[in-house]
Amino acid sequence: MFRGVKCKHIFAVEFSLELRKTVVASVKSIIPITSTSGCIYCQSAKVVKFGIRHNDSGDIQKFRCNACISYFIVNLGFEKMHSTPQMIT
Repeated sequence: MFRGVKCKHIFAVEFSLELRKTVVASVKSIIPITSTSGCIYCQSAKVVKFGIRHNDSGDIQKFRCNACISYFIVNLGFEKMHSTPQMIT
């Protein structure tokens, strides 16, 4: 305010808003992740919810594929992160 230039916080907000506009323009529709999205290993549609994984970051839904008998979680973009998605973003 005193120097007559934008601070780093204003630049960060402007950058975030422009990034959101770019993502919205490039993505036609965002498909929510559900248990019917398919197995991440064999892409089978035989996926069922199989409990909840409890840890310090919070509770995460576990899934099980009945075709290849594998367990997995769907946490796109935050795999193998030690912090919560809220802390990272």
